[in-house]
Amino acid sequence: MTLSEYRAREGLTLMQLSERIGLPISTLHAYLSGTRKAEPEKCRQISAATGGAVTPADLRPDLVDLFATQPAQVDPTAADAVQHANDQAGLRGESGPATPLRHRRPVVAA
Repeated sequence: MTLSEYRAREGLTLMQLSERIGLPISTLHAYLSGTRKAEPEKCRQISAATGGAVTPADLRPDLVDLFATQPAQVDPTAADAVQHANDQAGLRGESGPATPLRHRRPVVAA
């Protein structure tokens, strides 16, 4: 399953997906748009955060041999921490109205 398919299936905004996976929005956008390829460790991180729905080989089919010889080592406490954080943030995959992101400039004192 692709990362885009996972995002659609779970009904996640880009911000929610970013929080669930633990990567900056700009990085996820680059992965989703194809302008950047995920490093092997990021592929494993995404796979762990998606519960294996998106595999490292799904993200980087060009490195399928690397993933076959070096299985992802998921720290169960890290996976539990991600799930706990998602639960606390209310990220359960419910779809709702998308809220546009507003970029704010830092306030500079005069």
